[in-house]
Amino acid sequence: MKSTLMMAATLLRGLGALIGYWKPLLVILFFLSPTGPHLRWTQSYVGSPDHPRFIRCDYLGARGIVATNFAPDCPLIVWIDAREGAS
Repeated sequence: MKSTLMMAATLLRGLGALIGYWKPLLVILFFLSPTGPHLRWTQSYVGSPDHPRFIRCDYLGARGIVATNFAPDCPLIVWIDAREGAS
């Protein structure tokens, strides 16, 4: 029983130490994760700039530029899974 409590205490202390490094860990996970937020980089559209009809959208994310077809919407920020394309 005492050794179980000591192991639990050690685990909790280790997790507590990691909390202090949450920002660098978040950046590392951003670049390692196959899914993540992407920002609209370029778009092709027809019609007027006030009421465009999008044909193609390119998004910039941690893994580079991804060409997708979100026509006719092309949102400014999307969540893209690099393994499957747009989601």
